[in-house]
Amino acid sequence: MILGKPITVIFTSWSVPFDQVVDRIELYATAEDALNAINDASKQWWDKYEGDRCVLEVGADKQDLYEPVAELGYNMAHYTLWGGEQGFHAMLLAEQAAELHEAHYKREYDDKGQTRPGYLINAYVAGEKPGGMTDEEAEKYERQQAVGLEALKQFRNPN
Repeated sequence: MILGKPITVIFTSWSVPFDQVVDRIELYATAEDALNAINDASKQWWDKYEGDRCVLEVGADKQDLYEPVAELGYNMAHYTLWGGEQGFHAMLLAEQAAELHEAHYKREYDDKGQTRPGYLINAYVAGEKPGGMTDEEAEKYERQQAVGLEALKQFRNPN
């Protein structure tokens, strides 16, 4: 559970010529339960719309192949088939996605004494950090962005 609340998953799909719709909204006691349900539902959807056949007939880039979600809140369950005519997306509530985002990057970077990736720092400085941030965090990320920009300048103009 996140903050003692169940995890809400919104399952959506589309099938041209119809718009994307919410198929169902479900609550799960744990992130693991939600992850398992997302992977089960997305695999059923993939099989129903012949995802493997689509890949063979239409072709696909690696990012278009079916792969189960490995970590809730970090990977997305967003799949399209047949040139975008069929689609599946499992979404989380913004607050819960933000908490899972923070837990992932804290574990993978902060706890190891590493700086988060530059693309995230730039997004954070632009005011797009999921869940928002404190003034202290904003100052930290602005300092880290400045260091990164200076390193780029030095790389481009070493003299």
